Amino acid sequence: MESLFRMLLRGDAAAAGADRFVEEIREITPQLIAWASDDVLIEWSRFKRSISVASTESETEAALFELERLLIAIRRDYGHKGQAVKEGDLLGLFINDAHELLERRRNRER
Repeated sequence: MESLFRMLLRGDAAAAGADRFVEEIREITPQLIAWASDDVLIEWSRFKRSISVASTESETEAALFELERLLIAIRRDYGHKGQAVKEGDLLGLFINDAHELLERRRNRER
């Protein structure tokens, strides 16, 4: 997860950074298969698939919301109920315009 946050927070889209990110994703997946709860594993799979196809702005934004769902699943795995955490709350911790992303997402869903 640290690698994921480093890449997101740096906006590391450079080839070398992206290559390292992909490698770290590959390295952590077997560990998650062995140790993660079913919910975390399912959300990891959804997130991983979403980033593999994210080529448009809309797909990238969708991947960020998949990341948030993954983070919520991880928090639940640690025992947090998460009942007060709403969509966009966790993204807002590291993406300044998360409220704008959320608004666009809701407008697309209408």
